[in-house]
Amino acid sequence: MKTVDSVLGFVILAEWLLAFGYLGFRFARTLGRMRQGAVINQNAASQSYEAVVVGRRVDVTGAAKRQEEATHFQYLTFEGPDQARQEFLIKNGDHHWIRTGARGLLSHQGLQYTGFVPHRQS
Repeated sequence: MKTVDSVLGFVILAEWLLAFGYLGFRFARTLGRMRQGAVINQNAASQSYEAVVVGRRVDVTGAAKRQEEATHFQYLTFEGPDQARQEFLIKNGDHHWIRTGARGLLSHQGLQYTGFVPHRQS
């Protein structure tokens, strides 16, 4: 009887190890695809064109959404010359001084925002 329990315990342990191994493999594969997507984005051609800021949005994450525990993600939406709109995550603090309605030169590489130079208003 003790041998049967030992074998059964070993079989259950082996099943758990296989299950976690498979999940680990899937997780690593998913991370690899995400990293590959980031590399592809870095190899995208840099683009610059006239655009207007048509929207801004803040996404707050955090369990309690309290100021000191939350993470704020700032987004700006631009409209290009062909009326196509594109939203970018702004990481460098530009969201503080760029206002809705501002016109200027938008630069980005793939889906990554690289800068916005507004036109001087006279």
